[in-house]
Amino acid sequence: MVSEIVRQYEAGEGTPMLCEEYGISKPSMLDLLHERGVVMRRQPLSNAQRLRAVQLYESGVAIKPIAEQLGSSFGTVHRVLKAEGVRLRPRPGR
Repeated sequence: MVSEIVRQYEAGEGTPMLCEEYGISKPSMLDLLHERGVVMRRQPLSNAQRLRAVQLYESGVAIKPIAEQLGSSFGTVHRVLKAEGVRLRPRPGR
């Protein structure tokens, strides 16, 4: 199974789709690929996804659920929101 995941990723399949197909969390999928020495590609959000992230965040949705909905990471969505000039809410417990 692991060699098939690596093959699919190297053939261009995205990690969100692989996670869904194999029932593996995104952090576990990334760990698996890193452990096998796979060169990771960074895929920025499209303009439509960036706009959607801003809309969702400004409507009260937290960053983590936005990232999950967009098939992205918390860090990517966080960077997009900052780049778009969105005023970020304080994180709970901080």
